[in-house]
Amino acid sequence: MSQDCFDSTSLFYDSRNFPHGFSRSGKFTRHESELLVRCGRTIQALTTRLMPPMTPEHESMLRVIEGKQPPASDLEKVWIKYLRVVQQKQPFLRCALRPVSGMHVRPSQEYRELAFD
Repeated sequence: MSQDCFDSTSLFYDSRNFPHGFSRSGKFTRHESELLVRCGRTIQALTTRLMPPMTPEHESMLRVIEGKQPPASDLEKVWIKYLRVVQQKQPFLRCALRPVSGMHVRPSQEYRELAFD
């Protein structure tokens, strides 16, 4: 499959899910991140129907995204990997609002007296 038909004049970045870029996320190799940046805008336009499929490669990519055929090319595999990573639930981190048992917390008045002495 030729990846040239997916090249776009503008680069693809997903700053919401990857604020430091694909290559710095630790999820993609350098080659994979270059493919996403170079071809992602076209694939995104295809999947959102902003652009009709113009080549057999475009139609193949849509069938892969819809799950009608397995990914064959590197680009198809990378896009499926991207979708899987984006759709993964992120772990929810909670902070403790109460002191942990065994931890000594000074009353606020005592703290102010110590701070200004």
